[in-house]
Amino acid sequence: MGRNTFESLGKPLPDRINIVITSRFKDDLLKRGDVVVADSLEEACAMAHTIFPNRKPFLIGGGMVYNEAIQKDMVGKFYITVVKTTIDGDAIVKFPDFSDLGIWEHELLEAVDADERNQFKSVFMDIRRK
Repeated sequence: MGRNTFESLGKPLPDRINIVITSRFKDDLLKRGDVVVADSLEEACAMAHTIFPNRKPFLIGGGMVYNEAIQKDMVGKFYITVVKTTIDGDAIVKFPDFSDLGIWEHELLEAVDADERNQFKSVFMDIRRK
């Protein structure tokens, strides 16, 4: 994850290794002792493959990290949650054109209506490169 995403979370995500990508605030994050710090997306991916050689790393944001990974064609599978609402924010992610079914395979996992547990209707899907 990028540093801004990490800071917005306020703490590492539990039960996983958190690799934070930053070059400007690396020393401050290293002092924490509860995250791993990488200078670049490539370094973060190399670290993840070294720490867990038989598992795939997950990118969890933010927008700059997503855009870089997509632009460099580093992503083969997307776990997408479409939330049916409008939310103010400043991140714009330029996702690939998933409508090209010659390249992408879609799998609808679940559609969830708004209810007492979910404020908004949502759709969960996996999209993977063929």
